[in-house]
Amino acid sequence: FSIIATFAPCFAACFAVAIPPTPAPTTRLSYCFAVFVCSTICGKDMTIVLLKLLLITTIRSNLGLWGFGVLGFWGLADKVEGTVVPIDKPDMQVTTTRIPIGVVAAIIPWNSQMLLTAVKLAPALAMGNTVVIKASELAPVTLLEFAKLIDKAGLPKGVINIITGLGEPCGKALTTHNLVERIAFTGGPETAKHIVKNSAENLSQVSLELGGKSPVVVFNDADQENALNGITAGIFGASGPSCIAGSRLYLQSNIYDEFLKKLISKAEKIKLGAPMEKDTQMGPL
Repeated sequence: FSIIATFAPCFAACFAVAIPPTPAPTTRLSYCFAVFVCSTICGKDMTIVLLKLLLITTIRSNLGLWGFGVLGFWGLADKVEGTVVPIDKPDMQVTTTRIPIGVVAAIIPWNSQMLLTAVKLAPALAMGNTVVIKASELAPVTLLEFAKLIDKAGLPKGVINIITGLGEPCGKALTTHNLVERIAFTGGPETAKHIVKNSAENLSQVSLELGGKSPVVVFNDADQENALNGITAGIFGASGPSCIAGSRLYLQSNIYDEFLKKLISKAEKIKLGAPMEKDTQMGPL
């Protein structure tokens, strides 16, 4: 479908809506939305597994983290405090007040979409901001399903917006827009470089969570069984694609051969199977 045709109304709605910055209304709205979404998606295991190709056990774990993150952040919405700054002038008082910054752009990768959406959406919405979420062009359907829940929850139009499309023109239009005050991105370093350049036009705040080649180091005094379990979970979890995958392994030379044999043996015993089976340890790649 046409990216531009769906993109423009989304921005128009988002910039026209402002959640009241007072804590109480924002808290009630956020909390009701969080409870509704958490209770609803827990009944959509099959849909989410098929959309994300993750194990049912991983999905349920992520849903738990989603609920914890969302309700945790939104529980702070009525606890936003200012400060009184001490100064040396007796006839003046200086205070700080936290207010919404406006529109937040959240750019989500194709893996762990609901969890990564939660950690960006929850704090932004709790503070009274509106959010435009860009779903991955490789797997947008999960967040389009999430959009249906947003609509059912009865949030004001334009508070949470979801767009899909390629980095050019969709991502560029989002990250260069002069009303986007903050950009939260999870993904690769090459895309991040474009985002930093685009954000410079408006001096938007930027936070980047970039995947890398995360190293795991094992010394000869380590608990080898514990290390083996951690390494196996770190690289084979979620069938491999993870921002925090332990994709490099450094072993002290005097345990290298023995440890590697144990790791290979452990990897060979991983049970492959359908994601909906509870005893499946690794699903499709």
